[in-house]
Amino acid sequence: MEKGNQLAHRQAECRRRKTLLARKHKRTKEIVRTEQLIGLLKQEGYQREFKEELFDMAVKEIRISPDHEISFCLKNGLVLTEEEGGSEDAVAYTNRV
Repeated sequence: MEKGNQLAHRQAECRRRKTLLARKHKRTKEIVRTEQLIGLLKQEGYQREFKEELFDMAVKEIRISPDHEISFCLKNGLVLTEEEGGSEDAVAYTNRV
């Protein structure tokens, strides 16, 4: 019974370490992807017009919620959310254009 408890404790410790390593690896991937995105944006400079190729390189998917929040899921793992409201939001801008 004592050996079983030791094994259960060791197994729990191994699972905890595995989770920590997975989190560290995920953060490292996010950092590398963010650095790549920053490099790409610096290389391209300020954009006055929409460039589909640049957009495709940066954005993984776009989600629109029932309450009109627009979320841009970037390829580096970040999610940028634009909430509807005021004259500066994406919906108001689209309606003006």
